[in-house]
Amino acid sequence: MSERLIVITDPEFFDDEAEILNQLFEAGLMRLHIRKPRSQRKAVEKLVSEIDSKFRALVTMHYHSDLVSEMNLGGMHFSFPQIKEVKPSGGYTISCSLHQWEELAEVEEKIDYCFMSPVFNSISKVGYQANKKLLQVPSFAQNVFALGGITEANCKDVIDGGYSGIAVLGYLWINKAKAFERFTVLREKLLAYGN
Repeated sequence: MSERLIVITDPEFFDDEAEILNQLFEAGLMRLHIRKPRSQRKAVEKLVSEIDSKFRALVTMHYHSDLVSEMNLGGMHFSFPQIKEVKPSGGYTISCSLHQWEELAEVEEKIDYCFMSPVFNSISKVGYQANKKLLQVPSFAQNVFALGGITEANCKDVIDGGYSGIAVLGYLWINKAKAFERFTVLREKLLAYGN
């Protein structure tokens, strides 16, 4: 993946969500993860249907995997226990959420990229504390995105630590009125760091 910034949706639906997501895509978002853990399939399908069809290949689903083929989406995301059972079928990207480097060593051949968390204290999950062992990426790790407490103040630290990029959730959605502005600032900072 060439892009360094992945956005994960707020776990709850909110007014004008699809409009904001389309704005993020127009501003250069290259990968969106739709994560609505307590939501009915119909509600998730409605949100996806409101995303411009030209961006749907850039969408990864965390639940309701049947929507990937039905709506021509770009990827499927799994937890660590789930990914161990997955047989890659091709046609879309496969990603997963991990919390220890040892987990990545077990599943790296099955995935295109992963999230490693929590690198810093989580913004969206109160009390979810940073794991200092995750600040430095080991030499074997490829295509790893830092997740957990990422802001414009610390995003350079994870790139310096060897991460391919960042995944953000809480920093964007804690103040939805500033989500677009915060995305733009993060993306510009990451682009400025070069390769």
